[in-house]
Amino acid sequence: MKITRINRKTYQLTKNEQVLGQLTYKNSLSNKAEITLIDSAIYKIKPAGFFKSHVIVTKNEIEIAKFKMNWKGQLVISLQFEREFFLKGKGFFHIKYIIKAKDGEKIIQLEPKFNWSKFCYNYDISYNNQSQDNFFILLTVYCINYYRALVS
Repeated sequence: MKITRINRKTYQLTKNEQVLGQLTYKNSLSNKAEITLIDSAIYKIKPAGFFKSHVIVTKNEIEIAKFKMNWKGQLVISLQFEREFFLKGKGFFHIKYIIKAKDGEKIIQLEPKFNWSKFCYNYDISYNNQSQDNFFILLTVYCINYYRALVS
């Protein structure tokens, strides 16, 4: 699987050249975005809170996920049914990004590949033996972009 940046606002998730979904930002400077999957499911992502300190994800106006930065420098992703995951950059220059479960199990690893012709990052994805949810992978890309914006 891989994530390819199509333009300034759109990332596509593909597997064997088949498009599985996409992450689209409202505009190039906005934190508002949508995840659209091939089964026509649409998830809306937007900052929330008094100081826009966390981000919520909704499907059909029902909150299904939220995330925010913790004091350890990790992005904490909370999904329905109280499942928590942690995003952390690995390496001195954040060469890889890893999502871990609460028990420390590595779930997904995204390795950025810089595309000099488009001046952007594409991602190679590796994950554990469990089948991965396309929504969660695209949400991870949004989280990485959000994490980079907070850290830089």
